[in-house]
Amino acid sequence: NKLHDEGISSFLVSNAQFPDAMETLVPCTQLYVSIDASNAEDLKKVDRPLFSDFWERFLECIDILARKGQRTVFRLTLGKDFNM
Repeated sequence: NKLHDEGISSFLVSNAQFPDAMETLVPCTQLYVSIDASNAEDLKKVDRPLFSDFWERFLECIDILARKGQRTVFRLTLGKDFNM
Protein backbone atom coordinates (compact mmCIF):
# COMPACT_ATOMS: atom_id res chain seq x y z
CA ASN A 1 0.00 0.00 0.00
CA LYS A 2 2.89 2.37 0.67
CA LEU A 3 4.01 2.19 -2.96
CA HIS A 4 0.48 2.76 -4.22
CA ASP A 5 0.09 5.73 -1.88
CA GLU A 6 3.08 7.25 -3.69
CA GLY A 7 1.59 6.47 -7.12
CA ILE A 8 4.08 3.66 -7.78
CA SER A 9 2.97 0.43 -9.45
CA SER A 10 3.91 -2.87 -7.84
CA PHE A 11 4.47 -6.17 -9.62
CA LEU A 12 4.95 -9.55 -7.96
CA VAL A 13 6.06 -12.85 -9.51
CA SER A 14 5.00 -16.09 -7.81
CA ASN A 15 5.79 -19.74 -8.44
CA ALA A 16 2.40 -20.70 -6.93
CA GLN A 17 3.83 -22.87 -4.15
CA PHE A 18 2.63 -20.97 -1.09
CA PRO A 19 -1.19 -20.96 -0.96
CA ASP A 20 -1.36 -19.49 2.56
CA ALA A 21 0.71 -16.51 1.48
CA MET A 22 -1.34 -16.17 -1.71
CA GLU A 23 -4.55 -16.10 0.33
CA THR A 24 -3.34 -13.23 2.53
CA LEU A 25 -1.49 -11.32 -0.17
CA VAL A 26 -2.19 -7.59 -0.23
CA PRO A 27 -3.31 -6.60 -3.75
CA CYS A 28 -0.56 -5.35 -6.03
CA THR A 29 -0.82 -3.64 -9.41
CA GLN A 30 -0.20 -6.89 -11.25
CA LEU A 31 0.54 -10.42 -10.08
CA TYR A 32 2.53 -12.72 -12.34
CA VAL A 33 2.28 -16.48 -11.82
CA SER A 34 4.90 -18.68 -13.46
CA ILE A 35 3.34 -21.59 -15.32
CA ASP A 36 6.33 -23.81 -15.96
CA ALA A 37 4.48 -26.98 -17.04
CA SER A 38 0.99 -28.25 -17.83
CA ASN A 39 1.07 -31.34 -15.61
CA ALA A 40 2.60 -32.61 -12.39
CA GLU A 41 5.19 -34.86 -14.04
CA ASP A 42 6.64 -32.08 -16.20
CA LEU A 43 6.51 -29.53 -13.38
CA LYS A 44 8.57 -31.86 -11.22
CA LYS A 45 11.19 -32.16 -13.98
CA VAL A 46 11.37 -28.43 -14.69
CA ASP A 47 11.14 -26.91 -11.22
CA ARG A 48 12.57 -29.61 -8.96
CA PRO A 49 10.05 -28.60 -6.24
CA LEU A 50 10.78 -28.51 -2.52
CA PHE A 51 7.38 -29.84 -1.45
CA SER A 52 6.01 -33.32 -2.14
CA ASP A 53 2.53 -31.81 -2.65
CA PHE A 54 3.82 -29.27 -5.19
CA TRP A 55 1.05 -29.93 -7.74
CA GLU A 56 -1.74 -29.55 -5.18
CA ARG A 57 -0.14 -26.31 -3.94
CA PHE A 58 0.05 -25.02 -7.50
CA LEU A 59 -3.62 -25.79 -8.22
CA GLU A 60 -4.73 -24.30 -4.89
CA CYS A 61 -2.90 -21.05 -5.68
CA ILE A 62 -4.61 -20.85 -9.07
CA ASP A 63 -8.00 -21.32 -7.37
CA ILE A 64 -7.18 -18.60 -4.84
CA LEU A 65 -6.25 -16.19 -7.63
CA ALA A 66 -9.59 -16.78 -9.32
CA ARG A 67 -11.39 -15.86 -6.09
CA LYS A 68 -9.24 -12.78 -5.39
CA GLY A 69 -10.18 -11.22 -8.71
CA GLN A 70 -7.07 -9.07 -8.99
CA ARG A 71 -5.18 -8.40 -12.21
CA THR A 72 -3.07 -11.48 -12.94
CA VAL A 73 -0.75 -12.62 -15.70
CA PHE A 74 0.13 -16.26 -16.29
CA ARG A 75 3.78 -16.22 -17.30
CA LEU A 76 4.50 -19.25 -19.49
CA THR A 77 7.93 -20.85 -19.41
CA LEU A 78 8.87 -22.37 -22.76
CA GLY A 79 11.82 -24.69 -23.27
CA LYS A 80 13.18 -25.84 -26.60
CA ASP A 81 12.57 -29.57 -27.13
CA PHE A 82 10.47 -29.63 -23.97
CA ASN A 83 7.19 -27.81 -24.53
CA MET A 84 7.72 -25.87 -27.75
